[in-house]
Amino acid sequence: MPSLVHIYRIQAAFGPEQVFKALRLVCDHPEQREIDPQFEFEWIDRRIALSANSSEGVDACVEHFMTQTRKMGATEDAFYPGKVEEKDGRFIRPIGVAVHDAPTFGELIGKSLVEIGLRGVKLFDSAEGTFLTLRVSGMAKQIDYQSLIQSFPVPGYIQIKDEGKIPENKLQELHK
Repeated sequence: MPSLVHIYRIQAAFGPEQVFKALRLVCDHPEQREIDPQFEFEWIDRRIALSANSSEGVDACVEHFMTQTRKMGATEDAFYPGKVEEKDGRFIRPIGVAVHDAPTFGELIGKSLVEIGLRGVKLFDSAEGTFLTLRVSGMAKQIDYQSLIQSFPVPGYIQIKDEGKIPENKLQELHK
């Protein structure tokens, strides 16, 4: 009888697409035209810079951005606005991004399981999300891997969904 593999899907309800959309909403809003809002967004560096032609304008843009991202599912601690800087007649406010994607959390969970001694832990991405698979062994059952995975500290925009168990020889079908 083949070994069983337990599958968990890890999905992010909020990510770079939503950040970009919120920035576009702020900068393309007709009421904002007079302050000439602009932005720079670097997902890899986890950095945003909002700018306007006045200090009050950039503060209004940041507030509008934060409101939009909360509506889209971001948590309060997802962004860290810095101090307003003036450069070449523009007022710029850098914003640190503390949002991470599903693969990052999948990797953290997988590494944690391996560090406590579990084997057969694998991670893969597909169009349906990030999947964490774990061979259901005697040791895995003994340490209550299910509770460890479901209680892993993730922000509210990350969901961990139990997809059930399948025979290990059927696992290749998920990779298609």
